[in-house]
Amino acid sequence: MICEMIHVGMLREKQVEVIESFKRRYLQRFGGPLPVFMPEAVIMAAQPLQQEYDFEGFYAPIVQFQETQVIYPGTVELAQPAVYSVLDFTQPNELQIAWEGKFVVERSGTVNAMRFVTKNILSVVPERNATIDWLNHYMTLPLAHPVAVREGDVLAVSFQYRAGGSLPSLQASMNVSVLYEAALQPAQRVPAFA
Repeated sequence: MICEMIHVGMLREKQVEVIESFKRRYLQRFGGPLPVFMPEAVIMAAQPLQQEYDFEGFYAPIVQFQETQVIYPGTVELAQPAVYSVLDFTQPNELQIAWEGKFVVERSGTVNAMRFVTKNILSVVPERNATIDWLNHYMTLPLAHPVAVREGDVLAVSFQYRAGGSLPSLQASMNVSVLYEAALQPAQRVPAFA
C-alpha cells in the first residue's frame, strides 16, 4: 500500500488516520499478515533555532519550509535535533503525538523557532542492512515567546498535536524554557561586593 500524503510532522494530511483505518479493516476482512506499506515508517525530530524573520524591513514570524540540502544565512541551529516520535506502520500507531524533551544549547542566541524534521523510511532493504529514505522539507515554526540562551544551557521543550492536525494546533502547544543555566566562567562571575 502506497501513501503519498506525507506532510512534515504528519500534520495537515490524515495519513496516519487513513493507514490505521485501512489496517483495521484489512485485518477484519482478510486477517494477517498486513501488506507492505510505503513508507514503512516515519522518524520525526525537532530542533531549536534562531530564525531571522525580517523580510525587506518587515518583521513577519511565519511558518517556513526549507530545503534540506541548503544552508540559509538567517537560520542558526542552537542545538542538535532530537527524535520525538517514530511511527512504524507495521504496528498500531496512536493519533495523539506528545513529547517532552531536553536540548543542550551549543551556541548562544535566542530560541525563537522550532524546526521539525520528518524522515520517511520508504523501504527496508534487509540484504544490504540499509533503508531507502526520503526527507521532507524542514518546517520552521516561530515561538510565541522567544527564549534567550547561552552555550551550555539545558532547554526544556514540550509540544503535542494530533496526527493530521493543523499547524496552528502544534504551534499553540509549543513550550520552551531554560531548565538549567550554564555555569558562569570565572571571568563572567559578578563580584559579590562591587
